[in-house]
Amino acid sequence: GGKEEGGGGEQKTLEAALYSVNGARIANGGDFDGKTGQLKSSLLLPSTSSQQQQQHKEKESNEKTIFEHQKSNQYSVLHLTQNYANNLLKKFANNEVTPHLRSYLHSTNTLWTITSLTSTARSYSSSPPYITSTLQQDANNKLGLSVLETMRCAQSLYENGYISYMRTDSCNLSEDAIQAGRQDVESLFGMEYVLKEDPNEKYAKKKFQKKKKKKNEGVKEVKPQEAHEAIRPSISENGSFVHFSDLSAVHSQKKNGSGPLPQKVVDMYEMIYRRTISSLMTDKILNQTSVVVEAESTTIADDVESNEEGGDKIVAEFRASGSVVIFPGFDRAWWKESSPSSSFTGNNDTTRHLPSGLHALQQLSCLDCTGIPKTTNPPPRYNEASFVKELESKGVGRPSTYASVIETLRRRAYVGTPSTATGKEGGSGGKGKFSKDGGGGMISARRAAGGEEFMGSGRGPLVPSLSAFVVCTLLENHCPSYVDPNFTAMMEERLDKIALGGDGGDENTRVSYLEE
Repeated sequence: GGKEEGGGGEQKTLEAALYSVNGARIANGGDFDGKTGQLKSSLLLPSTSSQQQQQHKEKESNEKTIFEHQKSNQYSVLHLTQNYANNLLKKFANNEVTPHLRSYLHSTNTLWTITSLTSTARSYSSSPPYITSTLQQDANNKLGLSVLETMRCAQSLYENGYISYMRTDSCNLSEDAIQAGRQDVESLFGMEYVLKEDPNEKYAKKKFQKKKKKKNEGVKEVKPQEAHEAIRPSISENGSFVHFSDLSAVHSQKKNGSGPLPQKVVDMYEMIYRRTISSLMTDKILNQTSVVVEAESTTIADDVESNEEGGDKIVAEFRASGSVVIFPGFDRAWWKESSPSSSFTGNNDTTRHLPSGLHALQQLSCLDCTGIPKTTNPPPRYNEASFVKELESKGVGRPSTYASVIETLRRRAYVGTPSTATGKEGGSGGKGKFSKDGGGGMISARRAAGGEEFMGSGRGPLVPSLSAFVVCTLLENHCPSYVDPNFTAMMEERLDKIALGGDGGDENTRVSYLEE
């Protein structure tokens, strides 16, 4: 719903969403059963019988008034059907109401009041330095690079001595790297932005909390291979990191005047530099404000139907929230756009702001009230970034194998990106249609579901081919353990135990494995 702030010379608007009607909360997506599409039985009122529940379902699409819907509701939440929403719009305004009703909306019979306004300061920590999987995900999402391209760019940076080793599960930084990063933070932003606590302890604590949560949720804990540091810029002779804006010049001098590095390699270095610097900076602090607006309205003849008693009241609660940045912290070094920015001074504030001057018990007037239909969408297809994240969460593979797994699936035409999907064109991060003559080894065999041609690489969705369905069905029927993610995760865990000395790997174990 839209609200217009009353009073004052300058007109200000406050956009708020409907939260409840007459004390009943509007049902959201989590309140519906994923199998039946109906409200969950746990939301039924204690006194509701199965017969009453069935009658409610039959009447749900036939109510004519708001009050019929409210009285027939047998749940602790309110299902906002199309008919009910239309009746609410007649009560609280839309673009097609009569002039009489429009004037009524601004009359004293409809009261719009801010009943609650709370503000809370909250702090947000930066993300830890990159590990292999997070680098692959961000490079795909922000730079439009495939996992294979990401590893090639990272390999180029590593071979030239610009970053640390790029296959790692560790978020730790060496003491020299921490000192170099803090030096850069102080010179770029000031001492007040330098993280005082030990970053290794900070991110180890966050990682432990995340693992503990997964354990409580029944998710298998994957022990990382932490033989290397996190992915970070190398330390220059002056004890600091090479700034990304100086990388091309440093490379030209180092290679005795050879050509500059490819732009996608420079972009990746910038991303690594920013992530490392931001991990050594203080928290971002926001002042979050929540506003509750109560709209109280009564029925009027000829415009909205009433029940026998008449004069029924509709009390609708609308809610809005917004944030104001008190201290930007690590946001000064990070970007929120889909591609890198070359400046640290840009405005990275993507928070939603509320109008100034709001206070409790303030009277508002309704500017407009609009109904927005919402539907439940199926989960999106994997892209390379989300696929790597899924592999990591299930414990399948290791940082050194993610790229080869995806490349093998593409090369054998088990998955591909349809040529009609949007992807790179004319540089990293751009969008456009895939060219049939473009790089990446297009697979012209029509194997995708729906018959679209495949591309060997790209930023678009991963679509399984007909071959993939055939092979998976065959393996599921005859070799189920080979397509069970838990089987692979158990093997990875077993190898970790052997590497840590926890599993002797004696002769009987080897014989048992060979028999399996």
